[in-house]
Amino acid sequence: MASLFGRLFRYRERSGRAPLEDYLSECLAEFFNRLPHEGKLALVLRVLLPKGYEAQWAAQVMNLTNIRIETQYPIPNGRLDLIVLADGHPIVAIENKISAPVAQRPDGRDQLSAYGHWLKQKVDQGSSGFGVICLLTHTTNPPADFTEENSYYGVVPKLTRWSAIADELRNTSNCGTLPLDVRTIAREFFTFLTEQDMTSEFAGTEDFAAAIVYVRAGTRMSFTFEQIFEHLSTLGGSFTKGRITHDSFLEFQSEQNRILGWKYLSAPPLKTLYFSYGIALKPGASFSGELIPTEDSAFICLGVETKKEISILESVSRDLDKSWHYVSLPDDAVVISFRPLRSVLARPEEFATLMMEWITSAAPVIGPLIAKLQGSA
Repeated sequence: MASLFGRLFRYRERSGRAPLEDYLSECLAEFFNRLPHEGKLALVLRVLLPKGYEAQWAAQVMNLTNIRIETQYPIPNGRLDLIVLADGHPIVAIENKISAPVAQRPDGRDQLSAYGHWLKQKVDQGSSGFGVICLLTHTTNPPADFTEENSYYGVVPKLTRWSAIADELRNTSNCGTLPLDVRTIAREFFTFLTEQDMTSEFAGTEDFAAAIVYVRAGTRMSFTFEQIFEHLSTLGGSFTKGRITHDSFLEFQSEQNRILGWKYLSAPPLKTLYFSYGIALKPGASFSGELIPTEDSAFICLGVETKKEISILESVSRDLDKSWHYVSLPDDAVVISFRPLRSVLARPEEFATLMMEWITSAAPVIGPLIAKLQGSA
């Protein structure tokens, strides 16, 4: 059997995905599979099954000899984060989320429905008739119809929070009758969840303190970023005056670790060209590319959103100097330039001024680039 550390090592940070969810899945499987048989059965009942399933679960496991959790379980058109196997038969499919939304699939179903109906087929082929689709989440909320009574999900839905797993780990680590390796894994896993602020979904002291600071700082942040936005209108050319519906001078994108604003430009026949500016924390996690900086950075960029315009942007970006990078994102593409945030925030009260000076100095690159895009469209 591969070691836990070996399994964790295969998950590398890449564009659009951090490995934390995968780490948690592997650690949960390792912890569960080390438990004594009766401990596994009790844990499934407490945290992975809906309430009122005691009698049905007792009948299900009466003659069960082996129960385990596997990760990255392959199914048609995807992989399950975790699966509970009872004597090799799938009975609980688990989708592990931290804060990201439940994804939609090309066929119109969300992940939970697709996985639940796959499990139903497997259950119907067996003799138990027992199956549960579990959303294991920290702060991601389930779909509104993710309830036990809804047959849309094929099998019975169950919502479990990571805080419930944390409670199990804490109790296990303090249980002197369990083997030392089980208690050690439980203690270390609980410590890791504590470090990730995942032992509770409710705001603590630090959260309230941060929120108070945020509210007080909000007006000044808004003013700072709006000054940069208004400066764009002075550049002329495609940078029109005023503001349209889809412009935004300030937005916090917490999942992408970005604070930014953007303005759509008038550059016919291009229809989706925009200019953006802001701060990217660890941009290498959001923007793929060997030359993308790993340190916190300020950025400016030009972006487009349609397949045709993305293709044009990629083509003309090849003539830019090395301070500009072409990056393909899930819904758009950009040519982007970075500066270390520490240099921009050396005088934080001058952030807007420094950003405006940077944008102005980049105009000799931005203007011709827009013209090339227009000429190629």
